[in-house]
Amino acid sequence: MFKDEQKLIELIVGKFRVDSQTLKPGDDIFLKLGINSLQALDLLYQVEVEFDVSIQDSQLKDIRTFQNLLDIIRHQELH
Repeated sequence: MFKDEQKLIELIVGKFRVDSQTLKPGDDIFLKLGINSLQALDLLYQVEVEFDVSIQDSQLKDIRTFQNLLDIIRHQELH
């Protein structure tokens, strides 16, 4: 498991009190966590703060899975 993936899982576990063993990169964020769009926006804000990244409004439609979120984080870290 990569550092960013572990850090994201820890953030999600702390915020939503889910079992880290049940989280997979391809899981749908909304279905897996049972969250609504407002809670998802709060999660994205926390990701921006924790990873020091900026998620543009235009990217929101592309974020459905944990892997989508990890890809955005990694892409910004490379640039």
